[in-house]
Amino acid sequence: MAIIVVAMAACIVMLFDLASLDERPAPLAKAVVTRSVEAIPAPATDKRIERIEAAAAVDQKSRIGGDLSALSAFEVPLPLRSVDGTSFRQGEEVVRIAEVEGPAAGDVCRDGELRWSCGLQARAALHNLVSGRSLICRPRRALGQGVFAADCRVGQDAASADDDLARALVRRGWARPADGSASRLAEVMEEAKREKAGLWRGGWTIIPAGR
Repeated sequence: MAIIVVAMAACIVMLFDLASLDERPAPLAKAVVTRSVEAIPAPATDKRIERIEAAAAVDQKSRIGGDLSALSAFEVPLPLRSVDGTSFRQGEEVVRIAEVEGPAAGDVCRDGELRWSCGLQARAALHNLVSGRSLICRPRRALGQGVFAADCRVGQDAASADDDLARALVRRGWARPADGSASRLAEVMEEAKREKAGLWRGGWTIIPAGR
């Protein structure tokens, strides 16, 4: 009888041990450490690139004598905002037609005893040459703060030599090759002289201011 009682007690103890195993806390899950990923900067937008290029162009144009030939060509909006017979405004800047020079807007010329407003007529001639057509210019050289020289052509196709604005002005006598300019305009100027075109009708005689 004593043996049976001892056996039963042993069984009860085993049952309690098994129950206690079920009540043990589950092992803690390993903590997962996450690291924040640094934000990757978004690629530059087209507008941002345009602002960077515009800033670079302004910097280049501020250097007197600097070469601007790497800058993109631009179309001049109409109506033309002329300054005189060889320059016009593009936004806040002044564009001078490369390789040529001409009278200022207020200049007066002499043809024998006759005085005439050659500056105003040269300015009108520039407007007549553009005459509502597209004007495409490519920057060439910085001349000072807000002023640069450019090669300009009238029309999209530039099919004839007369579409070269500098050449057209020289041929009509409203401009002449600037000092040190390319010799390509010398022959055209001689033709204008023979025909007494534009300012050559009085030998390109500009009356000094105040006289």
